[in-house]
Amino acid sequence: MQVETGNWTSLSQVYLINCSLTGRIPAAIGSLTPLKELHLSGNLLTGPIPAEIGNLTALTKLDLGHNSLSGSIPPEIGKLSNLTSLDLSLNSLKGTMSELHFANLAKLDVLYLYRNSLDIAIGHDWIPPFQLETIGLDSCRLGPSFPGWLRSQESVVDLNLSNTSIEDTLPDWFWNSSSSSLMVINLSHNKISGTLPASLESLTNLMLLNLSSNLFQGLVPVSPPLLQALDLSSNALSGPLPSTFAPVSGYLFFANNHINGSIPSYVCTLQQLFALDLSHNQISGEIPRCWQEANELLFINLANNKLGGKVPNSIGNLTKLKSLHLNNNSLHGYLPPSLQNCSQLAVIDLGRNHFWGNIPAWIGQSFRSLEVLLLRSNMFSGDIPPQLGQLSDLQIIDLADNKLSGIIPRSFGNFSAIISMSKSMSSTSTTHTNVYSVFRESITLSMKGHELTFSSILYLVKSIDLSKNYLTGAIPTEIGYLSALQSLNLSRNGIGGMIPSTIGGMKSLETLDLSFNNLSGAIPQNLSGLNYLSDLNLSYNNLSGAIPSGYQLQTLPASSYIGNAYLCGPPVSKSCLEKTNINATDEEVEEGFHASFSFYFGITLVSEYPVSAACCLNRICSAFEQKWRNA
Repeated sequence: MQVETGNWTSLSQVYLINCSLTGRIPAAIGSLTPLKELHLSGNLLTGPIPAEIGNLTALTKLDLGHNSLSGSIPPEIGKLSNLTSLDLSLNSLKGTMSELHFANLAKLDVLYLYRNSLDIAIGHDWIPPFQLETIGLDSCRLGPSFPGWLRSQESVVDLNLSNTSIEDTLPDWFWNSSSSSLMVINLSHNKISGTLPASLESLTNLMLLNLSSNLFQGLVPVSPPLLQALDLSSNALSGPLPSTFAPVSGYLFFANNHINGSIPSYVCTLQQLFALDLSHNQISGEIPRCWQEANELLFINLANNKLGGKVPNSIGNLTKLKSLHLNNNSLHGYLPPSLQNCSQLAVIDLGRNHFWGNIPAWIGQSFRSLEVLLLRSNMFSGDIPPQLGQLSDLQIIDLADNKLSGIIPRSFGNFSAIISMSKSMSSTSTTHTNVYSVFRESITLSMKGHELTFSSILYLVKSIDLSKNYLTGAIPTEIGYLSALQSLNLSRNGIGGMIPSTIGGMKSLETLDLSFNNLSGAIPQNLSGLNYLSDLNLSYNNLSGAIPSGYQLQTLPASSYIGNAYLCGPPVSKSCLEKTNINATDEEVEEGFHASFSFYFGITLVSEYPVSAACCLNRICSAFEQKWRNA
């Protein structure tokens, strides 16, 4: 559908939102002079904003957001002196906006220009004619200086200057009482430096403060009384957390700083707390033991700290918990049985600690929504519980580097999420949102010899890692049912038997590591049909025979097969015509060779040289046998 102005000349309001409109905004729109409101957001409009739009001097609201408009913003917009709301967000607009665009917009109180490639070139001392309430300029360019014209804006409620190329300190006036109207501040993803005031209590209406991904130093300040969401992650803040916090806090993010001390006990009593992220700091002590049943926590991330002790039994009171990250600490002991009360868990990462004992069978019975299970680098022992195979949503399993023994359960072929190409993690476990904050899951996996972190595409990852244990037995054929699996690592165990041919049906495999085991026999021919396989390691086993022909396996490096003395054919240097029957005695080899050689050459010589064949055959055989002995 295209925009046609037709006989709209008497219209005062136009609402065509999310109507799949295409094409350009026609210049004739400038003839609709009685128009007071124009809403064309959420369409597929392209091309520039026509300069004729400046003729619509009666306009109070102009909304062209969420289209594909391009080019620069015409300065004629500055003629719209009755405009109260301007929304050009989420387009492909570029160029510079100066005072000329805003000089006559005295009634403007809503300005949305975010997610464009615009330079907002306004003089530091310029005093605007308007008093804005809502400012959304994220992803525009305002820096490097902090915009001084904001000092005159005393009615701002919602301020978003995220990712605006600011490289400056925050001026003192920003925190004074003139900012008491502010409810939302987002200055994230800049290079703002300096320290935060000891207290933000003067910001009495502030509900969200996002200063993440900047260069702030010093202590974490005391929070405003009504604060519901605080994100100070990825700065250089240090020292302990404050002794009190706003009782209505819903989201507290302090990740990637230099915060030390212990976790304050008030985190247990914040009954509206949905998410707590203290990861990648220097926090020590133990996990608080005071978790209460009346708790809304969905997300806890305490990873990469210096926490010790055991996981407290009170963790079982967090019955709404969906994600638990305790990895990379010094926690120890058995997993508390109370944890099974957290039956809504979708992500569990307890890797790189000192947990011991058996992996509890109740993990496979209680966590029916579990999608990610990471227990890597602990001291778990005993068998892998076959009950894990009951977790139909599980698609990332990492039990590597423990002391697990026994066989790989055949039930591992039952993971529905890894059998299906289309099934992936639910949005509730990969992205958590509310009106104040958005955050994604992020996990680190060892794949292809590297530590890889997945966040935005985590829901697509399907991986099993059981390496560096004491597993024995054969690889179950049922593993081959996991046709959507991308990475399988069973290396450094005691697994024997042959490689099951069903692995050739795992058409999504990108990484296969079966190295340092006791596998024997031939490599299945159908592995050559794994077209996505880019990282293969079958080294240091007892495999024998010819490497399957076909494009994929023979283009991988020879190091993929090293340590298998009886494999032959490209890409290894050993020819399949060489002696390969290494289990027979010398006498058996000679006898078998003599018989086959005599039979073959006998037929050849008799057919080609019938007269001389009989007299020459014994001489040739004797000479070849002598050469074989000397080889």
